Amino acid sequence: MESLETIHITYCGELTQIFPKPGSCWTERTEFPSLRRIHLQDLPMLQDICERAMSAPMLETIKLRGCWGIKRLPAIHAGRPRDKPPAVVDCEKDVWDKLEWNGDGVKDIVVIL
Repeated sequence: MESLETIHITYCGELTQIFPKPGSCWTERTEFPSLRRIHLQDLPMLQDICERAMSAPMLETIKLRGCWGIKRLPAIHAGRPRDKPPAVVDCEKDVWDKLEWNGDGVKDIVVIL
């Protein structure tokens, strides 16, 4: 997971979670230090990316379309370099209004609705 840079999933109508409950391949850490892009489209049953709270300090863009059930996105600000520009979240307003954020808020984010 340390070298994962992109999550791009489309048209999986029954998917509820991308990374299921931590098992033998997971450690206690749920950090994605290299993750830069998340693009999720037409995943109406998706509730979250990872069951546990996750951090992605290098995240640049999150694009959500047709992901009406998503509840949480990763914390972006934790460990983010000060000179890194804000992450861009592009999603429907209804989705944005329902989101819960891991961490202490939506610092370092620009929203496109």
